[in-house]
Order: sequence, then C-alpha cells, then structure tokens
Amino acid sequence: MLPSPPVVEYDVRSGAREDCLSVDNPLEALACTDPPAYSSTHWLLEDDFDFTVFEHLGFSNALESQPVCHDNVSGPPFGQAPEKPEQQPAVSDLRRLWYVQTADVDPEASSGAVTPATKATASLEDIDEAYRDKLARTLRPPIRDEPLPSIEFLNLCIHLFFTRFNVALPLIHGPTFRPQNSNALLVLSICSAGCLSLGSEMASKIGSMLFERVNKTILVAPWERALPRSNDHTWNIAKAAMIGQTYALTSADTAHRTTAAAYHGSMISLARHHKLFSRAPPFRLADDLSAELLDKAWRSWVKQEELRRVAVLLYIHDAEIAALFHHEPTFRHNAGFIPAVCSQELFSAPTAAIWASLFRAEARAAQFHSGHCKTGILDQAGTADVGARTQSIGTVRTGLSNQSMFNVYNSLCGIAASICECWHLDLLSSTMVNKFESDLLTWYASSPKAFKASNDHGKQTESPFSLLPLWHYTFIALSTNLDLLELAVGREGTDIASSTSEYVRSWIASSDSKRCLLHALFLQNLMVSTNIGALVALHTPRILFSAALCWYCYMLYRPDSSPQSARSFPDLVLEPLNSLPEIQLLRESRSSRSANVYPVPNIFDQTLSTLPQLLGANSAGMQASTLCVIESMLRRLGMAGISLRFADIIQAFIFGDVD
Repeated sequence: MLPSPPVVEYDVRSGAREDCLSVDNPLEALACTDPPAYSSTHWLLEDDFDFTVFEHLGFSNALESQPVCHDNVSGPPFGQAPEKPEQQPAVSDLRRLWYVQTADVDPEASSGAVTPATKATASLEDIDEAYRDKLARTLRPPIRDEPLPSIEFLNLCIHLFFTRFNVALPLIHGPTFRPQNSNALLVLSICSAGCLSLGSEMASKIGSMLFERVNKTILVAPWERALPRSNDHTWNIAKAAMIGQTYALTSADTAHRTTAAAYHGSMISLARHHKLFSRAPPFRLADDLSAELLDKAWRSWVKQEELRRVAVLLYIHDAEIAALFHHEPTFRHNAGFIPAVCSQELFSAPTAAIWASLFRAEARAAQFHSGHCKTGILDQAGTADVGARTQSIGTVRTGLSNQSMFNVYNSLCGIAASICECWHLDLLSSTMVNKFESDLLTWYASSPKAFKASNDHGKQTESPFSLLPLWHYTFIALSTNLDLLELAVGREGTDIASSTSEYVRSWIASSDSKRCLLHALFLQNLMVSTNIGALVALHTPRILFSAALCWYCYMLYRPDSSPQSARSFPDLVLEPLNSLPEIQLLRESRSSRSANVYPVPNIFDQTLSTLPQLLGANSAGMQASTLCVIESMLRRLGMAGISLRFADIIQAFIFGDVD
C-alpha cells in the first residue's frame, strides 16, 4: 500500500516543513522541501553581484558563461505575452550527453575518415591483389573472442530476469521455460536483460557484450530465410530479439537505441508474416483430459500466449521508440486489431492442473461478461477462449474483459503514441486535444484501482507497469511539444532556432504550461511516495526525465516580472487548473469513494496547493524541489542503464556544465 504523506505544516519563521524532520528516506526529505510561503530572496546572489571578489581564491568568472535561469518570481499572467523581446538564454551543448544519438557528436567522423585524403592515381577499372584481399576481409565478419561469464553468474542473471525483468514486462512463460541447446540465443538474451538489475559497471559491460553478440548472430545468420518458417526455432529467435529490443531501449549506450529503432521494422514484418496481429482461432480445452494430454494442451496454449504477448509488446515498443525519437509511430494505435492476452495470474500458473482450473474459471467469467456487456467488447462467437478474444476497435482498448494489465498498459501507451503522431504531423487541433482528453478520462474511469495503484496492502501485484504516472505523463505530452523543449535546452547544440525559443516562451505564457507542470508535479510526487524497488517499468525513467525537462525549460525561458504581479499569481493559477476535466474527475472520484479513487489522497491536495508556490519561487527553490528530486530518483532506480543517462543530463541542467 502506498504510504500516505504526512500532514504538511510550515514553520513561519523558516518556511520549512516540520514533517521533513522525521522523514527517514533522504529522497523524501528532499522532495518535501517546498518553497517558503514568503517571497523574500535576500539571502540569494543577485545578477549584479561582483564575482571578481572570488578571483583571489583561484576561481575564474565562469558563472557568466553558464546557462541563465531567471531568478524572478513568476511568468506573466495567463494569456499575456511578454511586453518586450527576451534575451536568448545561454544553453549548454548536450549532444554528447543526450540519450539518443545526435548529429555531429563524433569527433572522428570527419570527411577524411569517410573519403580518402588523396585522389587515387590508378584507373578505376584496375584493381590489384591487395585490393581484392582487402575486399575479402571486409566481407568476412569480425571474430570476437570475449569469454562467456561463469555458470554461476549466468544463473544469477537468469534468476534476476524471471524475478524482475519478466515481472515488469511478462513475455516468457517461466513455469515451462528450460535452457536447452535449441534456445541458446534466447538464454543469452535473457542473461543480458538480467544484467540490467545489477547496476555495476562490470554487469553493464557483460550485458552489453551479450546483447551485441546475440544481435549480430541473429543478423549474420540467414534469418530472412529461416524465420518465415513457423517452428520452435523461429519463435525462440523472435523472443530473443524482443528481449534484446527491450534491453536496447533501456541501455546506457545510445547506439543500442539506434539499433532498436532500426530492427523494430524487421520484427513487425516477421509478426505480420505470421499473422500475429490477426484474430487467431479460439483455444478449446476439452474436459476429462489425462495428465499427459493436459500438460500437452498447457504447453500448446503457452506457445500461443507468448506469441500474443510478442505482438502486444511490439505495440508498446513502437510507442516507446516514437516517444524517445519524437517521430510518428509505425503502427496506427487508434485503429486495427490488437490481440488480448490473459491475466497475469493465469499466465503464471505453476502447473497444468492449476492452469486448467483458472482457464475454465476465466472462460466462464468471460462468457458472463459477454452476455452483459453494453460497451461492445465481445468474445469471439461466445467461445471459451481466454487468450485470443478480440477487443473494441478504437483509441481506448481497456482489456477489462479479461482483466489483463498488459492490454490496459498498451492502451495507455497507444494514446501517447497517437499524441506523438499528431505533434509530428502538425495535426494536434483543438478537436484532437478534446478527443485525447476524452480517451484519457475514459481510460482512468474504466481501469480498476488495482491497475493504477503502485502497491496494494503490501501485496505485490502487476504494479511494475506504473500506469498512473504514465497517465500523468500523457497529459504532459498533450500539453507541450517535448521535441521542441529538448531542442530548446541544447539537444542539438547551442544554436537555438528563433522559432523554437518563441514556441517555448509562448508556451510559458499560456495555461498549457501550468497544466503541464501540474501533471509533472503529480508524476514526481507519485514516484516519491512509491517504494521504488527492483521492478521498474520500461517507461519510468523517460517520463521522469520529461517532467524534469518541462521544469527546466520553464526556469530557463520564463521572462522577468514585477513583484506586484507575483502576489496575485497563485490565484490566477489555481482557478483554471481546478476547472481542468482531469482534476474534476480526480476530485469527484475521491468524494464519491468509488473504486477509482486516487491511490494516495494526500498527494492530490498537496500537489494542487504546492504548484502555485513553486511557480512563484526563485530558480534555486524551484530546482531544489523538482530537478534535484528527480535526479536522485533516477539514480536509485533499479534500471541502471538509461536512467543514469537521464540523471546525467539533469545534472547538467543543475550545474550548467556537461563536463
């Protein structure tokens, strides 16, 4: 069960929260350091401070070259544009630090490295034996002779995979999986994913080595001729590739994410060839089967269920890649058929007998639901199939007909991917915004509380999907163009286009920025109040970074304003925020004590009351309450790869230096 934040009381003299004194977790203590109620900043350095007084101590006046965050009290009121052009703030060149590869960051990628320095003297028609030998060596794949880790370490990685990675993203059926000669590449791919949970530099190197060896082996082999065959070898390769794709998306190496984006299309082509996105015939479980036949039926069902999960995971990867690279997704997430997978309880049944009992129980429940469903979500001709039922065709595919969190997770990812597509294609009109708002509200209202809460009375559920923070992130993506915000902070260098800076300043002056920052604060407070253990959702590091990005852009580009406008600023913030449809939904669900109540009620009131104080704070107070908290969370996540990359970027935001 999520711990309820303590009652907040402020000391009038110091502006500190008394509850912070008893917080055992230093991260929570940092998170509850809200800005003081008063606006005095007399103990902070001013812009006109003479920094030359420090030169005799050996310090140069380097502060002048760092990015400038205005220490004003707030931005202009809603709808009011800056009266005069703002000076372009200095930003750092973050290309070398960024989480995906950017252009012109490799110092060795000069013209001479690609083309010969001198013009060839020989005729183009003539080649000698040395040239031929060089061509032969070029065609021969390089031989890598890194030794495999010990059996003890490989077994540790397999254990970590099934107890952490495969719980956060359940793809492999643990009860029936056995390492064999026929699935050697799958075993190595499982080991590489298990290395993500260790966090050490040595484990990171081993995981990277295993991923690259498996990936190259699959590509070097004539997979395009072998994979079209529907056999166990094909599916083992496909599952190994899907695990490798997930590893690449969460790795600390930016080149691995490029590999994942490039290989994504090949996996989609394979899935389409084998009709994984088509309606499969229902699985029928006969009565009075012998133990041997029941075990055979169980394993046959497992194979079909894993392939359905491969198809759903391709949609989730597609949404993640679109968000990381800020381009349109490959799939149309708001149309078409997506397979429905079974519940986690059924998927993790340890024996064939237990599986059969759960299967028949869920089949009866599904038939009952089909007969009383009024939303159009029906089973296939009333069959007793659990894993291959269809879902409604539309933006919101809740998957509630079989209580599958995997499908609920995918439906929310699909909304975010569709928003990313509209931003990229410049189709995000007011009509589309209203449509996405409706989709998000429907998703929240129709999803059970257990699917949104992070913990349930101490019992480990399917919580690693971290759905409620992702729901808040989707509102962030709807309220601002994250691609332009990344450009504005130096993703592609210090030369910021005027159109980019104008968009950011216009966004700051609009009500969209306040809505965006409200959801960023909700996201942050939810993650702080959650016991972050070893189970980390695929998207968690990315959405935390997006929240920090929004705060940093707001601090970096907000214009100067007078203290007079600051006194009325909190009132101007709260009134429009309280009228937002998602805030009204959250408030109504709390007052009605419905099953969809916000998991930690105190967070709701605390976040709404804290946002105006943060917006009225100086940059130091705002950074301490947002960027510093998010950086600390990213560094303590169980996913040590990309989360540390995000933390390093936020560290550059704070210190203004990439070195």
